[in-house]
Amino acid sequence: MSKYLFTISGVDGQLYVNDEYVVIERKGIISFLTQGVKGKKEIPIQNINAVQVREATIWVNGFIQFYLPGFAKSSGGIFDMGEDENTVVFNRTNNETANSIKEFIQEKINLKMNTNVTNQFSVADELLKYKQLLDDGIITKEEFHIKRNQLLNM
Repeated sequence: MSKYLFTISGVDGQLYVNDEYVVIERKGIISFLTQGVKGKKEIPIQNINAVQVREATIWVNGFIQFYLPGFAKSSGGIFDMGEDENTVVFNRTNNETANSIKEFIQEKINLKMNTNVTNQFSVADELLKYKQLLDDGIITKEEFHIKRNQLLNM
C-alpha cells in the first residue's frame, strides 16, 4: 500500500497527497525549465487556505494550485501557473485525481474552520458561566481572572 492517498505525475512536477501533507516534487527537464532547481516541498494541509483546480482540455493543460497564508496569488493565467511554486500543471488524464484532491483538502479546511468556531463558542460560553458565578458571589474576582486567563490562553 502506498503512503500517499493521491498522486499526480504532472507536466512540471509530481504531486503527492497523504492525510497530513501535500508534497510537490520537481523532477525532469520541464520542471527544471519552469521552476529551476527547487527539489521537494512539503506543505502541511492544515496550512492550506484554499485549492483551485482548472481542468485540462485537449488543447490546454490544467493545474492545481494551493493557497497559503503569506503567498501572493498569481493572476490565474496558465502561463503564470508554470512559475508558481504551489502549483502543479497536469494533462487531462489527471482531471479526476485533481478534483478528488481538491475535495479531500476542502473537507479538511471545512473541518478546521468548524473546529475553530466551536472552540470560540465554548470559550465564550465558559467565560459567561464564570462571570455569572462571579456576579452571584460564588467565586472571587481573583478566581475569575485566573480562570479567564486560562481560557483565553488555550
